[in-house]
Amino acid sequence: MINLDGLLQVLIFVLIVANIWVLLSKQGLEVSTCTSQTVQQIRDSSDPLECDPSFLPDKCSSLLNGVDFNKGLVIGKPISRKVFLTVGVAIWDYNVQKIRPTLSSLVKHVTQDANDVIIVISVSQHYIPQVQQLLNQYFSQQMESGLIHVVSPTAEYIRVLSRRPALGDVYFRQYSQDFRSNLIAFNKIMGFLLFYSHQISDHVLHVSDQTIANARFVPDIKVMVQRNNNSRYFALSFSDFNVYPSSVLQRFSEFYAMFGLKSAPSIIFDYQFARQSRKQTINSNTQLFSLHKEESKRPDAKVETSLITVDQQHTVDNLYSEKPGFFWSMAPKQHDYVQITFKDSIKLSRILVSTGSELLRDIPSMAVLLACPEKEQQQSFSCDLDKCQVLAKFGDPVQDLRNLQDVLTFPVKCLRIKFTKKLENWVIIRDVSVWTAS
Repeated sequence: MINLDGLLQVLIFVLIVANIWVLLSKQGLEVSTCTSQTVQQIRDSSDPLECDPSFLPDKCSSLLNGVDFNKGLVIGKPISRKVFLTVGVAIWDYNVQKIRPTLSSLVKHVTQDANDVIIVISVSQHYIPQVQQLLNQYFSQQMESGLIHVVSPTAEYIRVLSRRPALGDVYFRQYSQDFRSNLIAFNKIMGFLLFYSHQISDHVLHVSDQTIANARFVPDIKVMVQRNNNSRYFALSFSDFNVYPSSVLQRFSEFYAMFGLKSAPSIIFDYQFARQSRKQTINSNTQLFSLHKEESKRPDAKVETSLITVDQQHTVDNLYSEKPGFFWSMAPKQHDYVQITFKDSIKLSRILVSTGSELLRDIPSMAVLLACPEKEQQQSFSCDLDKCQVLAKFGDPVQDLRNLQDVLTFPVKCLRIKFTKKLENWVIIRDVSVWTAS
């Protein structure tokens, strides 16, 4: 009998070697050589490297030649000059109705800098009417002024994106069929957003469709750009939100066009980051943005975990709090857990668990979500872990479980995320929201 797992591993290895061979031509390797420094010397250097490694040979840069990015502009005024900053938002199809808080916060904090900024919303063709209705109702002034552009991938761009193989779909296959369809649609609009944005601005800030701007951010970005004007950096990081030079986004765009259709977006960004020295991401401690959380009642509860927190800014309490923040842990071992124990047992109608980064990094696969009743012993207010009911297996980044009053046969004392196998990657749990049954 053929060993399919072994054959799959061989095929993946061959694919990786083939990709590396295509991407790393002799010319590309010569460009990437900065000096005779050793790797350790580069890592120990206190200053950003004065080189700009090219990870795509010239023969690959022609993929998007002849594709007119202007044809993708469906709402907004064309511009005749590059602006300082593009704020790019790619909207997941299932989040189109929820984009208003993100746009409201961005508009509020860029009004004084409107001449230097364009907010670019990338959306699937099917949802353009919904976005237009939202903009007409709440952001007509910003559309008229040219602050907001809405773009959608053209048929010409999709043809380029669709004819290239995936960069290994082993990660893609971990998702459900429904989420795979959503991810393919998202990759089209994400890729076109990169392609469009780097051509209309000198710098690009990518935010998710759940991002909230907390303060006026353009002046801070300008200060950081000016401060590092003589350094060739990969990105300027503002608390996990990165500002990229347009030259970096151009390379992202080319790589996305080659391999992005059936890959998690994080693979594309991780590949580029792996080709750069870690010293080339320049961090700012300024908290300019946060992630919007679902509004729910969040009954009183105690949150605990056996996992090791990465740092004190991302503790386990964040995942059940209305305040901005998320839980970020080291790689889980088998039987590790996160548990939310309610003060009083409750009847649940819905649970929403959001995991991973905005680009689908650090998702807690190999885990299950359990609902457990209260122990029946007198004066015992703890969970009965022997009578838990499995509600979901993790894999997709979002678990949205509804109509639980028809599924659960008992009031819930605690919710428990239990890891069934050891993971190699860190884990992010952004939010756990619950709704009670009436």
